[in-house]
Amino acid sequence: MSLSTVISPDMQQQPTAGQTPFDPLQAPPYLGRHLLAELYGCQDGMLDKLDRVTTAMCDAAVACGATIVAQKFHHFSPYGVSGVVVIAESHLAIHTWPEYGYAAVDLFTCGDTVDPVVAYHHLVKAFGSSQATFTELKRGTHTAQYLQERHADDRSPIRRLDDVTPPQAFVTPDPHGENPI
Repeated sequence: MSLSTVISPDMQQQPTAGQTPFDPLQAPPYLGRHLLAELYGCQDGMLDKLDRVTTAMCDAAVACGATIVAQKFHHFSPYGVSGVVVIAESHLAIHTWPEYGYAAVDLFTCGDTVDPVVAYHHLVKAFGSSQATFTELKRGTHTAQYLQERHADDRSPIRRLDDVTPPQAFVTPDPHGENPI
């Protein structure tokens, strides 16, 4: 199956006991929560230790109810750590500037069983941040509206992504004047 193929309802696996069939027209109000966090005044030495950053991030994933799929972290010379914890529900990423006591953290989760705010509070405590803030974005907020408009007169299943043209509000301008879809 190519990347441009979407499984139509008649091609999907049958749901197992307790599951309901996927209906794209019943999309939730948003698909994910994306926290962009700023951690300042972190404890000396915390943000430059590869093992401590890795442990804090993996522990934050578990604390918020996520399922860890993989993790990759790298220590930079002379200092700093960047890394990502890939979770079944999306990802948690970090970039540290130990010389400034600062960490930029990205917490993106999907579904209603994982709470990125719990991960945020875990990291604030783990790194001893004296000042921390986050901005939360709801991702995929227009999915239900888009699918309902797309299927208002046509209840046939979507079979290929290239059969779907998003509304103009969703089209990113192409500097070469070509349609990105």
